[in-house]
Amino acid sequence: MKTLLALIAGVALCTSVAAYAAEPPHNVDLGDITGHEIALKMHDHAFAGSIKDFVMWGFVDEDTFSAEMIMRKDKQTVRTIFKKQENGKIGGQIKHVVDGKDVVTTLELKKVNAAAKQIVFEINGVEAIATVSAEGFEGGHHINPAVTLDYNGETIAYKMIGQGCYGYLMFSAMAIVGAYIH
Repeated sequence: MKTLLALIAGVALCTSVAAYAAEPPHNVDLGDITGHEIALKMHDHAFAGSIKDFVMWGFVDEDTFSAEMIMRKDKQTVRTIFKKQENGKIGGQIKHVVDGKDVVTTLELKKVNAAAKQIVFEINGVEAIATVSAEGFEGGHHINPAVTLDYNGETIAYKMIGQGCYGYLMFSAMAIVGAYIH
């Protein structure tokens, strides 16, 4: 529990208003997030574009330590907020109905292991490790980070042209990977 609290404090520090004000804003230029069946643009803390054959939009909110993800899929608008849950875990559920049946994808953060450059998630009850690589690391931010995650026999990989701290990478991965596998 102490490790989780230390992790949350560290991630919160990365996304604090004071830290944000003391450094240049993240991704103020229009950047790209690209990967297999992933074509997104990002600006500031927002990203939008296409994943597979549908559109999605997301925004990481530093003030509330949360992220919103919206996608238009199966003729429905699907909205999810990833945030601290009542059980204390950070995550959320993506839900919509297909052919009268509920489709639900649950994502939760298990831990961030900065030393190993990993963000560990639990997706639908299965541990999934996102590995982060970058061209550099300055001021607590990864420069042009790439994220790779294996889940259910599939590799989801994308690269961002821009920068992001672990908080941004964690929440944007929840939205991007969540939309991709949902």
